[in-house]
Amino acid sequence: MVLSCWLKFWRVYLTRKGLSSFKRKLMNLYQKKSRGNSPCIQAYFHCVLKSSRNNDNVSILKNLLSDLEKINTDVAQEMFLRATAEFYAFNQNDESRAINTINDSIRKYPESLFSKFAKFEISEKFKNIKGMEDALQSLEFLDRNSYFFNAFLRARILLLAHKGEKDKAYGSVETNLKNFPSTTKLKIRNKIEQILNTLK
Repeated sequence: MVLSCWLKFWRVYLTRKGLSSFKRKLMNLYQKKSRGNSPCIQAYFHCVLKSSRNNDNVSILKNLLSDLEKINTDVAQEMFLRATAEFYAFNQNDESRAINTINDSIRKYPESLFSKFAKFEISEKFKNIKGMEDALQSLEFLDRNSYFFNAFLRARILLLAHKGEKDKAYGSVETNLKNFPSTTKLKIRNKIEQILNTLK
């Protein structure tokens, strides 16, 4: 139960299928019995954050952040800081507060891979090359058999695209992601193309 909400969210979010219906299910679960369950609070938070960028959801997001802050565990407090940084970045469009908050999370919880990946995503949102580089540098120790290593490879390829290194980015898809499903590689190539188009 502790991880199921979080893992189900990412499966739904990555395919972009059923996100709205899953958000409704999480809302019902949260309202009934999960206000003290940090993974489910965070999953609901991300559903709300990712499904809309308008101000209609600000009060919901702030309430969820408040609920996370009240849970007195290291796991929940790391989630709170990370979610707060994401709120500043993806809802408030406040780069300075987002970067400062995620850096604070990394300082307080240096073992958290989630905060380091969040720093990359936040930095990418603002096209902050140095922030992306710093985040990836902090993840270079990852074992190739780690659950997170594929995400690291993808982020490294996207950084190449943001730096305008077109050939290296596309080449890395073939070299480093050769065992990935063809549909996944296509999505990454499309993402590279989108990034490169913003640099023109």
